[in-house]
Amino acid sequence: MLEGGEHPAAANYAEDGLTLAMALLAYKAGNFEWAERDLTTLAARYPFDAFLDAHRRLAIRGKRASGEEALRTKADEAKKLPRATIETTAGDIVLELFHDDARNTVFNFVWLAKHGFYDDCAIHRTVPAFLVQTGDPFSRKVSARPELVGSGTPGYAIRTELGKRWPLRGYVALANGGANTDGSQFMIFTGTAVHLHGEVTVFARVLEGLGIVERLQAGAKADRIVKVTVTGLDPERTYQPSTVAGNRAPAPRVPPVRGDPK
Repeated sequence: MLEGGEHPAAANYAEDGLTLAMALLAYKAGNFEWAERDLTTLAARYPFDAFLDAHRRLAIRGKRASGEEALRTKADEAKKLPRATIETTAGDIVLELFHDDARNTVFNFVWLAKHGFYDDCAIHRTVPAFLVQTGDPFSRKVSARPELVGSGTPGYAIRTELGKRWPLRGYVALANGGANTDGSQFMIFTGTAVHLHGEVTVFARVLEGLGIVERLQAGAKADRIVKVTVTGLDPERTYQPSTVAGNRAPAPRVPPVRGDPK
């Protein structure tokens, strides 16, 4: 027995609990080798714990994804990919757009930015160590519909492009309500989300301003997008995306709601 009558196993559980917490934080931060090492140790110690084994597998996937993305990032340096500057009330965020890996999705993002669709959109969802979400037209001050925030679209939908890019910390993906329902809302991941690989279109990564992303607020004092500016575009392209139906997307608009004035 330990001092105070504590059973030796209790001390082990406390130590293992701390190890688990640190491993999960390491996983969220993208330190996959550390996470895999400790989760593997814990999974061996508690072989019937499905939670431990599932997160061990996610850490292994994350390590593989991180290695693949490191190679792609190096290859991207020679491509001079387009960049988007998202000016927010908290500061500027610079994205690199995966023009070749998610072409129609990038076209859609540029199309919306060119039309000023993102201007004044609020940060309407934040999950610590996971994501920040914005791009819903119902979150604008001029068309504020709090009860509808989270459901807004640009008036059309595009197909989900399930490419090779992984949803890692610092990467950007379109939010959707299922396959081929992608629109204007997008998520910037502040933690690892490899479990979403194969479900969302990853179309960009943060080059500058990830610290600003982590400080963005939702709620009553929500930060907002001021303007999105895209540079490095091909002047010969219109960057007009194709909709799910295969048609050229129309100019974006806030979908009408019953009761709105004509």
